[in-house]
Amino acid sequence: MSTQLWQTATVQPQFATHRAKIISRLLWAGCLLCACWLTPATVTAQERAKAPTTLRLELIQQIGGAPCAVVVRGQYAYVGFRAELVIFAIADPFAPTPVSRIRLPVNDMVISGDFLFVVNDQGFTVLDMHNPMQPIIAASISLSTMPTALAITNHYAYLVESGGALRIFDISRPTQPRQLAATNQRFGLIGDILVRDGYAYLATLTGLVVLDLADATQPVQVAAFPTPTASQALALAGSYLYLAAEGGIIVMDVTNPATPILVNLVEMVGAIMSLEIVGKQLIAANGRNGLQFFDIATPQTPVKLGAANRLGAVVSSATAGRFAYVADQESGLRVAYVKDPAHITEISQYALPGMAWDAVPVGDYLYVVSDQQAGKASALTILDLSDPDQPVTVNSYALPGLTWHLTLDAGQVYVPSGMSGLHRFHQTSPADLQPTGTARIDGFLHGVAVENEIAYVTDVYGFLHLISLADPAQPVETSFYFVPTELWDLVVKNDIVYLAAGSAGLHLVDVHEPTHPKPISAIDVAGHVTGIDVAGDYAYLAASANGLHVVDVSKPLTPTVISSLAIAGEANSLTVQDGTLYIAAGKRGVHVVDVTDPTQPVVVASYDTPGFAASVRVIDDRVYVADRAGGVLILKVVREPTAD
Repeated sequence: MSTQLWQTATVQPQFATHRAKIISRLLWAGCLLCACWLTPATVTAQERAKAPTTLRLELIQQIGGAPCAVVVRGQYAYVGFRAELVIFAIADPFAPTPVSRIRLPVNDMVISGDFLFVVNDQGFTVLDMHNPMQPIIAASISLSTMPTALAITNHYAYLVESGGALRIFDISRPTQPRQLAATNQRFGLIGDILVRDGYAYLATLTGLVVLDLADATQPVQVAAFPTPTASQALALAGSYLYLAAEGGIIVMDVTNPATPILVNLVEMVGAIMSLEIVGKQLIAANGRNGLQFFDIATPQTPVKLGAANRLGAVVSSATAGRFAYVADQESGLRVAYVKDPAHITEISQYALPGMAWDAVPVGDYLYVVSDQQAGKASALTILDLSDPDQPVTVNSYALPGLTWHLTLDAGQVYVPSGMSGLHRFHQTSPADLQPTGTARIDGFLHGVAVENEIAYVTDVYGFLHLISLADPAQPVETSFYFVPTELWDLVVKNDIVYLAAGSAGLHLVDVHEPTHPKPISAIDVAGHVTGIDVAGDYAYLAASANGLHVVDVSKPLTPTVISSLAIAGEANSLTVQDGTLYIAAGKRGVHVVDVTDPTQPVVVASYDTPGFAASVRVIDDRVYVADRAGGVLILKVVREPTAD
C-alpha cells in the first residue's frame, strides 16, 4: 500500500472550550524518566546503590483540571479545583490574573465577610481572606465522611455529606468552628442545600426535602416533594423556590415551607449544575448548553432571555455587574459580558487544560492533551512553566477526535486523535506551533511512537500502522500488522515493537523491514494489558485490575513471566528507568515500585492524586501526572536516608 496521507491541515489554533466526561474505560500509555538522587562526589555509585533510602512524592504544583465552583467578592474571583483554590484579580474583567493559590481541594465553597468556607473530600476548612493575595487557613476540621455541599446563614454553616447526613456548625467565631448537630436521618445523595428564614431546602436524589431549623441542634423534616429525576441545584426568590432536575427547572411556591406547591416546570436540555439569582434574573449553569438566562420578574413564570452556549462545560457561575465569571470544566475560568442576555459575548479566558490524558514536559514547557465535548474531541495545550507559580498557556489547538497520547520527535509533535487520524505539528518554538497536516488512517487511534522516520500507531481495532515519515509532507503508510484484539500502548526498541494487546497480553513484532512486519511471539497474562515499557531484558506490563507483570524478553521468541505484583487500584500505564517503576493507577494515584530485582518488585511509595492518574513523566526530580479531572500535578521525588 502506498498512498499519500497528509491532507490539508484542518486543525485551527484556539483555546480549549469544550466539556469532557470521564470515559468509561481509562487506558493510557506514557514514558517517564527517573529522578536522580544527588550525592557527594566522594560517594561511589556502588555505595550509593547500597545506601538505604526511603522515597516519597510531594505535591509542588497543580495546573488546571476541572473547576467545580466559582464565587466573586469585590475585585476577586475564587475558583475551586480538585487540588487547589486559585484567586484571580478581576479589576479588569478583560484580563483576569491569578494573584494567589493555595493547595486546598474544593468540592463547594461559600464566602461570608472576610472568610471563605470550603468543603472537600477531607472535611471543612475556613480561610481568612482579609488579604486575598495571601490567604490563610484559619481553621480546619477533618470529617469521617465526605462533605459535598455547603450553605452559610447568620452564624451557622450547614454541611451535607455524601452519605446523606447534615452537619451544623456554629461559626460565630470563624477561626473556631464548633459542631452543634449531626442528623441521624439520611436523606440520600444531596446535590445542593439552601438555607433561608429558618428552613433548609435539600436537593436530593429523589426530590426536595425541607427541614425546620427552629432548633439548630435538632433539625426536623417537615416536607418532601418527589421529583421524577435527581434534583441537583436550588435557588430562592421571595416565596418561590427553583429546583433544578434533569430535564428542567421546577418552580414551587414555598410560602409555607411545610407544604411546597408545584406551580410551573421550565423544560431544559441537559444537566443543570447550579442556579444563581441576580436581581430579576435566574441564571442556570447548564453544562455544555452554557449559561441560560431567565426573567423572573413574575417569579412563577420564568421567561427565557437568552443563552451563552459557547462557554465550554459550565458547572458554576458568579455574576457581578455586567460580567459573569464561569467555571468551565475543560479550560478553567471564562468571563462573559452579560448586560444584554440576548447578546452575550465572551470577553476573556484564563485557559488551562481540563480533563488531562497525557502531559509531556520539554524544558520549561508542558504539552498536554485533554478532553473536549464529553470525549468527542480534544485539545492540545502548550504551557510555559518558566515561572512555576504562574503557568501560562502559549498555544492551544482543537482536535476533532478523542486523544489519549502524544509524542515529540525532531521538532515535530505527533498526536493520534481517535478516528480523525494522526495530526502533525511543526514547531520552531513551543509558542510557534503550526499544524501541518493530518494522516488519515482507518481505525480508532490510541498510541504513537516515532523511530527512524517511521511512526508506529496503534488502534483499538487491533491494527499497528507503520507510517513512513521520510518525506514529512507526503507520509506513506508502508504496511500494517493485525492482532485479533484491541491494541493500546507500544514500545519500539531494536527493530522490535512491543505491543500492549489488551486481553491478548504481550505481542512482539519484527519491524526490521518496515514494509513487512512479522510476528515474533506472544504471551498471555492475567488481566487486560493497556500499558508497557521495556528496559534491558525485561518488559513491564500494566494489566489493569491484575496489577503489574514483569516479562523476561531476553529471548524474544520465548518471553517468560518472571513476577507479578498486585497494587491498589488499576495499573493503566507505567514507565521504568534505572530500576524504578512508576505506575499510573487511576483513582489510586501513582505508585512507585522498586524493580532493581525484577523477580521481586516492591511498592516503595504512593501518592493519592485528586483525580484519575492517566500518565506520568519524570524530568530530574519532577514527576508530571496527567490526572484527568485533577488536571496536571507536578510532584517532587524526595529521597531520604533511612534512619538506623
